[in-house]
Amino acid sequence: MGDRNLNPNFFGKVQSSSYSLLVRFNNENPLAGGAAKAKEVDKKVLDVWIDQIGMATIRQFGVNALEADWIATNNALFYVTPRAESVVTFSWSMIAEIKVKKQGPASTTFNIRLKSERKPFEMKTGRTSGERLLDLWRTFSGEA
Repeated sequence: MGDRNLNPNFFGKVQSSSYSLLVRFNNENPLAGGAAKAKEVDKKVLDVWIDQIGMATIRQFGVNALEADWIATNNALFYVTPRAESVVTFSWSMIAEIKVKKQGPASTTFNIRLKSERKPFEMKTGRTSGERLLDLWRTFSGEA
């Protein structure tokens, strides 16, 4: 991972393959992003991926097979898993709330609740990129 200067106004560090996948398939203009881990989303991505290529092939990628990034645009929050070529889209209007669950010196864990769900899912990010995600959520949700 590292800074990707694909958009001069982009804030964050993401895999270049995540950025490219989002732009190629969703024609979006990313604003910010960072590394992410959301176990519930990963499970859904993995289920689809197993159906596509099989678990034996996925195991060849090793422990980082589901390495993912969050990327935000003015339309949505995306959870991108490049190896699986998966882009999970959460439009800002789908999200009921994003709250900090736990904040450490290097990371932030969020509870993200969709309007269609009662229970939130957790997503862990780096601390700095997490602060940016929260700022964007407040802007696009009207809670600023």
